[in-house]
Amino acid sequence: MIYWTLVAGLWIGIGGVSTIAYVGAHLPAIQSLEIPKRPPSIQIVDVDGHALARRGDQAGEVLSL
Repeated sequence: MIYWTLVAGLWIGIGGVSTIAYVGAHLPAIQSLEIPKRPPSIQIVDVDGHALARRGDQAGEVLSL
């Protein structure tokens, strides 16, 4: 039982390292990342659609959830 637990752990470790290496190899370069032109904004509304709170700049498109 201990033997197969070690074998399974070894394969899970190999799979985990392989997954991390694959994802890391396909990430975009740091130089291609952009800083937003303005800070993000958020508006919290109640069930009826009335604004409860607004934070940040009040510009941009409205996104419904």
